[in-house]
Amino acid sequence: APTVSLSTATQTVAESVGTVTATFNLSAASTLDTTIAYTVAGTSGSADHNLTSGTVTILAGATTGSITFNVTDDVLDE
Repeated sequence: APTVSLSTATQTVAESVGTVTATFNLSAASTLDTTIAYTVAGTSGSADHNLTSGTVTILAGATTGSITFNVTDDVLDE
């Protein structure tokens, strides 16, 4: 069975970027759609971004799937 990884294990961005995309990779294409559950954890929260735990689907024959979320530009230095 294919294994799943993220394009980058950690990602640091300036709050001014507006949106961030996280890409999930399969080690090999599958003949079936692959749904991956992910959990959001860490010290930032809904005041910093709108990313919530959920799923991403990598379509049959593909090796990548992505999610995009918004980052809030505030005056706090996290």
